Amino acid sequence: VAATLSGRRALGIDISEEAVQLTRERLANPIRTRSFLLESGRESYRKADKTALSYLAGIDCVPVHRNKGIDAILVEHFRGRPVPVRVQRKNESIHEAASLLDQAGKSRYSELMILIVTEPRRTESCTSTLPPRIVAVESTSAQVACAIGKMQRSNAQPALFEAGD
Repeated sequence: VAATLSGRRALGIDISEEAVQLTRERLANPIRTRSFLLESGRESYRKADKTALSYLAGIDCVPVHRNKGIDAILVEHFRGRPVPVRVQRKNESIHEAASLLDQAGKSRYSELMILIVTEPRRTESCTSTLPPRIVAVESTSAQVACAIGKMQRSNAQPALFEAGD
C-alpha cells in the first residue's frame, strides 16, 4: 500500500490466502496514514535520558530510546542474549530501578541485566534482594561519594599511592 501511494511498484508474497486477500482489499482502497516520525523528524524519537547516557560513557553499548526500563543494550551479549542496562534515577530506590529493568528485560529474554547505582545509600544491603539476573554496579560518582563518606566517618587520613601499587 505504501509503495502504491508513493507511485512505486512492489511485489508481495505470502503463503496465507487470507493475507493475500487482505492485501488486495487494501490496494483497492488505499488509505494514507500519518506518520508522527516522518512529520516530526528522527530527532523527535530520540528521547534517551541525557543524564543516564552520561553514566554510560566508556561502556560499549547502544542507547535505547523511549523505554521506561532500559537505557542501553551492551554490544557484548551474555550467553547469546542481549544485556540491558539501566541507570538509577535521582530519588529512585534501587528496588524501583531494578523492578523497571527486570520487567523490560523479560521481553528480551535476558539472562543478565546491569543496574548502575548512582545513589550510594546502603548499596550492599539493597542489592542482596535484587532479582537473580540483575547485577548492581556502583557508578564512579557513587564510588567517590562512598569513599569520601567512609573517610569522613572514620577520620582517617587518605593513603597516598602510586600507579601500579
